[in-house]
Amino acid sequence: MDDEGNAPQWWDRSAEPSANVVLHTTMTDDPVLRRKMLARFAAPDSGWTGFFPQGTELDQLWWELRDSHGHAAE
Repeated sequence: MDDEGNAPQWWDRSAEPSANVVLHTTMTDDPVLRRKMLARFAAPDSGWTGFFPQGTELDQLWWELRDSHGHAAE
């Protein structure tokens, strides 16, 4: 939606509506807890897609978890 509550022009071109949710949070310093938390979102059936600054610890952890879920299903 724009500032006036109007849908963008491309909205009607999509077969299914979607939403982008931006989460801003503090992150635990505990690597075990951090992994557990991200693993819930990284599961392929979670419906979430993670975008973290490329090359950061969270970006690397996200893709490690995503890849591990994909290989577990094979």
